[in-house]
Amino acid sequence: MIIKRVSLLGFLFLSLCGGLAYADNSDDWKTLTNQSTAFSEKKQYGEAFKSSSQALAIAEQDLAGPPIRTAVSLIQLGRIQETVEHFADAEMDYLKALTVQAKILPVNQRNIAENLIYLARIYDLQGKPTDAERVSRDAIQLLEKSGGREDTRLLPPLHLLGRAYLAQKKYDAANPVLTRAIAISEKNQPVTAIELKGLQNTLADLYRKIGKETEATNMEQRAAAIPVGDSKKSIAFSNMDFSRCHPEWPREALRYGLQGKIQLKLLVDVDGQIMATEVVKSSGWKILDLPVIDTIKQCRVMPAMRDGNPLQTWAKINYMWKIDDNVSAPELVKDSCAPSDSFKIASASDAQPAIRLRFLVNAEGTPFGIKLEDSSNDPDLDQAAMALLASCKYKLSTAQGKLDSNAGNIRFLWEKKGG
Repeated sequence: MIIKRVSLLGFLFLSLCGGLAYADNSDDWKTLTNQSTAFSEKKQYGEAFKSSSQALAIAEQDLAGPPIRTAVSLIQLGRIQETVEHFADAEMDYLKALTVQAKILPVNQRNIAENLIYLARIYDLQGKPTDAERVSRDAIQLLEKSGGREDTRLLPPLHLLGRAYLAQKKYDAANPVLTRAIAISEKNQPVTAIELKGLQNTLADLYRKIGKETEATNMEQRAAAIPVGDSKKSIAFSNMDFSRCHPEWPREALRYGLQGKIQLKLLVDVDGQIMATEVVKSSGWKILDLPVIDTIKQCRVMPAMRDGNPLQTWAKINYMWKIDDNVSAPELVKDSCAPSDSFKIASASDAQPAIRLRFLVNAEGTPFGIKLEDSSNDPDLDQAAMALLASCKYKLSTAQGKLDSNAGNIRFLWEKKGG
């Protein structure tokens, strides 16, 4: 099948001049993008191309819209062109996408690396090993910075770099690169079975070229042992990066010395918009959780991709609020609280519901600025617990003559009424 970009220009021109109703409409962009994905899955690449081209037209017309849409559409178009072996057009789309991605703030290095992998593969298919080598090395460098030297995302660019060296007869350079990729895939689960199969066959080819026939045969046998069905499975790239999407530290949280880690699950749409959030595990403080949730809702990231097509998918993130683990909280003076038949102080091992209060301590050791964190759902009981805490005395912690912290928290268990 042959798809020419010029053959669709008339179609797009007539559609636009005829009052294309998609401009400035994110819903239509998503509809067309998802249609392109569906057509590609059915191998209807002509229809996929039309839908993705219209989506790109919308994204480029909407100057106030997120540039992520433009990048996604360009990558999707490039993947279609690559599939139908229009390598020059695919190269152009990937290069344009890289230009757009470089302008998206904050710049996501892993997303750029993924696009570089697409570009390196085009150069490999076009028989341009020096270009494939250069771009693969750039992708590897970005991925090592963001995910370390054993990140499984390194498998595709390492494989492409090995193939580039092999094509240039740089056998001494190809060997450690391919061997490293095999080691990463065996230590971790490979990105896809087909990637591992291809790696092993490429390494076998290298062994044969340098006269290691036994090693070549063994590697070919290992590749042949990988089930064909597993090789066809496609796993999505998930390069979503929230590392520079920071909420402001609440002043009150700093005042009370609050810290902790919140775990969130996010539904990310095909244009990188956060559609839903779910708290998997609280930081322990509502005042810390809410700014993270509110900020993340405003973020937009490159979506997860499968074969160049964006996916709506769930992503997980952890956000750590950390001041200093070595700071000591005030110490409760034993038997200093007023006697109470209604309350007792909960220990760390008590899992039952409790009234939790945060507070500050003055120079005399008296709690003030008492705030309710976890309620009993009984206002009178909550107020009684706060009054009880106000009667307590605390010893302020010091280190080398300096105050560590005057902020603390306490949990009270209560006697249930009528029981």
